[in-house]
Amino acid sequence: MNSSYRYKRPDLAHERSNDSIHFVLRNQIATNQTLHQAIFPEVSVATSQKIISKMIKRGLLKRWFYYGTKSLVRLGPTAIARWGYPPVLARRPGPQVLPYLWGCLSLCTKSKPPLLRLLPEELEARFPGFPTSRDLQQWAFYCDASDETSKLGMIRVEFRTSGAIVIAKLCEQLHRYRTHEAINELFRSKRIFIHIVTATPEQESSLWEEAQRQGLGVELRTCHDPSLTMFL
Repeated sequence: MNSSYRYKRPDLAHERSNDSIHFVLRNQIATNQTLHQAIFPEVSVATSQKIISKMIKRGLLKRWFYYGTKSLVRLGPTAIARWGYPPVLARRPGPQVLPYLWGCLSLCTKSKPPLLRLLPEELEARFPGFPTSRDLQQWAFYCDASDETSKLGMIRVEFRTSGAIVIAKLCEQLHRYRTHEAINELFRSKRIFIHIVTATPEQESSLWEEAQRQGLGVELRTCHDPSLTMFL
């Protein structure tokens, strides 16, 4: 997403429709299940699916199928046109992008309490001066405000590459990022961390071993989602 853009809040008559669109905008993808849990928890699954289907018919959302009957939801053409969202958010995710979006969605929706993936303007407001280079725009971010200090979480989804290669690349990237004053200040104040989503407990263990061996130099958090194996 372009960090210089301010994403308009949907302004439909029904607030839950607005919430649904904003949820998909924030996470870039959704499923019937995640929308039901986040937006319609008080109604039945069947009822929430009817509501989602109506939004799809209106072009507010669009359903994409992958692996046969499995599907996900993205923004629809009506939402793109009405609120000026980037057209890329309505396209079918490619084979490299989809697992990343899936891992980020899994982390944010399965955490207790759920995490809010930051929109670009929210990242700028919470962490002023954070750079907007193309490299950094490839990351997803969330804010951990569980204590008195707000920390910036940088989300990574890694399940196809060895722990040694993942950590080595991270070390190189983080060394480069620290040339930015705003990021370096987050490092100095211990207000930044890396959260890696992977597919298995074994991959998690490998990441921790390599982070210790190579000296990652920043707080590491990990979790695993077995459903990522469907992308292998």
